Amino acid sequence: SKARVIENGIETARFKFEPTRRELIRNKLSIRGDARLGISISRLMPIKNIDRTIKIFSKAYGAQLDNLVIVGEGPEQGHLEAVVKELPRTIQKNIIFAGQQSHPEDYLAAGDVFFALSTAEGLSISVIEAEASGLPVIASTGIPPITNVTGRVRYVPLSAPEKTWLSELSTVMLPTEMDYRSQRLADNQSVKASPFSDEAFLERFRMLYH
Repeated sequence: SKARVIENGIETARFKFEPTRRELIRNKLSIRGDARLGISISRLMPIKNIDRTIKIFSKAYGAQLDNLVIVGEGPEQGHLEAVVKELPRTIQKNIIFAGQQSHPEDYLAAGDVFFALSTAEGLSISVIEAEASGLPVIASTGIPPITNVTGRVRYVPLSAPEKTWLSELSTVMLPTEMDYRSQRLADNQSVKASPFSDEAFLERFRMLYH
């Protein structure tokens, strides 16, 4: 018999962009409504390379980004907090460790760009979830290219200098004149129509047994 690969599916409706979620989380974290916010969601462990995300944010601070929110827990937290403490105070106060969250979709709604700089990933459901929320993604080449469902994922080699990462960041940040909400909702539809939606996942299982 032939083996079949069935991609994991996500609940696209759960991650559909809602402005009320955005406002709720930003108010909770004392982040301005017009602040440009980077988001990272993962277990805090070395393979996730979050210290590199922090470094890139520190270079982008002020010119391209205003805040960074790191969602998750793990063995790297103490090290990452130490990395942040080495930065200037003006940058330190704009990096928030939000801890483990049961509703990551709310934090994705609050963000403007998602960071996924893992050294290696088998897939990366978090990137698909970020796309379903309508976020552009800055990713390392450790993230498989199959994750680029919306066409708004930029893959950069970890060996690339900071200026390359900042250049890619400039290309994905939505200009203010664009219809921001429409773009985010369109991205959700793209994921819904992809093999990574919960509907596609269930349909493939149904076909497998019929």
